[in-house]
Amino acid sequence: MMFIKKQMKKYLLLISSILFFGCKSHDKDIKKAIAVHAKEELMFAGINYIVTNGTVTLTGNCPSQELKNKLVKRIQSTSGVKSVIDKTVIGSVVLDHDFVLKQKIDSVLSRYATVESTVKNGVVVLTGDLKKDESEQLLQSLNRLSIKNIVNNLSSK
Repeated sequence: MMFIKKQMKKYLLLISSILFFGCKSHDKDIKKAIAVHAKEELMFAGINYIVTNGTVTLTGNCPSQELKNKLVKRIQSTSGVKSVIDKTVIGSVVLDHDFVLKQKIDSVLSRYATVESTVKNGVVVLTGDLKKDESEQLLQSLNRLSIKNIVNNLSSK
């Protein structure tokens, strides 16, 4: 009987670790897919997004309710997305140098499911959660983009 309990514990530990690490990889795939949409469609201008366990959280400005609805539907139709938390607001979106820089940054952030950025006057503010070694890799990648300044508000796990 004791042998069976030990084996059950081993299997439960194995299954839970597969599920945990599988979700993290899956979240990165979702974020990469959304990043592709964001590069191709202007309705993503002004929008930030993070992915946690298949749930996409949207923040930022959207120029109209119609585009906001279309954005949420686009995210919901992305493979692997379980749900969408829409925290966006209707507001103006400016397509300027910061927008171009934000697109470049979002390309880098597509590899980091739980990180988002805001850009204002060439200054980048990073928020989210990362492992310490991932944080260092991310900052090195961003430094290659000729960013004026990076404000690192990332939490380390």
